[in-house]
Amino acid sequence: MTAPAGLLTLHALADLGEGIALRAAEAIAQARGGAAGRPQPQRAEARSIRIPEPPLVLRDVAPLVPGVVPAPPTGWRGTLGVALYDFGVAALRWELAWPGDAEWDAVVAEAARLVHRLPAWEWAGPALEALEQVLRPAIIEPERGAAREEYAILRLHAEPAGGITERDLTRLLLDEARPLAPAAREALLGRDFRYTPADRVVVAYDAALVVEPDPADADVEFLLEFANAQLLELQVYERLLDARLPQLEAGATRAPGLRAGRRMQRLLSEIHLVAATTARLVERADNALRITDDIWLARVYRAALEVMNEPAWRREVEKKLQLARSTAESLNDLAAAARSEFLEAVIIALIGFEILLTLLGR
Repeated sequence: MTAPAGLLTLHALADLGEGIALRAAEAIAQARGGAAGRPQPQRAEARSIRIPEPPLVLRDVAPLVPGVVPAPPTGWRGTLGVALYDFGVAALRWELAWPGDAEWDAVVAEAARLVHRLPAWEWAGPALEALEQVLRPAIIEPERGAAREEYAILRLHAEPAGGITERDLTRLLLDEARPLAPAAREALLGRDFRYTPADRVVVAYDAALVVEPDPADADVEFLLEFANAQLLELQVYERLLDARLPQLEAGATRAPGLRAGRRMQRLLSEIHLVAATTARLVERADNALRITDDIWLARVYRAALEVMNEPAWRREVEKKLQLARSTAESLNDLAAAARSEFLEAVIIALIGFEILLTLLGR
């Protein structure tokens, strides 16, 4: 059975800094001969999607960073692109097209290998480092975060003549050759959507299947990548809090000294700054994409966030922000107590001095 036309896109996402000035990045790309655009969802229902700063997309990074584009599998064609998000994320896209006469089973087997067994950062690492150097003038407060995300999307223009079997799905999306029990199938592959009889979206933890007859319609892929970028930002903020809170708590528990009040005020200011910065960055990533209606695309987007454990990451960040606020309140109380103790000591010293003067006067 011949495979339908389509693309396998491997995504590798990393955080490059606090933000990316997209207009500056576009100017850098154009100066090096790269073609850049700012695509947005195009369906009629996409009017309910608000994206203040659409990502800057370079469909081919070869003009910017020649020599780092990975070689595709034998017989396949490959293009390496990148999407840059204003909140600091770079999403590499390795688009791979199989030969027109390829057998469906062969495409499934090779796609499963590429998605689940090819280490993403073997091909993405060199390209990301090269891009980071080229785009550095456009990166705001550049600092590569340790958090990374990988995702894959298999896009078909139609289902194969024999349909897509459950075995195909489990191999493609889970790299699992064994049949799944009904409960496992529902948990792992239950996010299965259709808008028309001709299209289909199945969202899993680290891969998705998209069947869409219109070659110009990439709305689902756009939203899946956006969801991954937002998830990555939550991980970045969670790691930021993980790194800073223990340091601040350790400073807060140091034995009091003569300058305890001043030290606590300094720690209090640092905690407020960390909490406020994290809350601001989380809000910025959240506001990067808003859906104002319960449209079909919104259901796909929310399903992607859910299957990627975004709610759990969000709860973790909120819990640590609350811990930061609680630590700040405790420090505030300690600082107030330290000030009171200092004032009491001053008053006692003044009283003692006055008594001493009185005794000496006699």
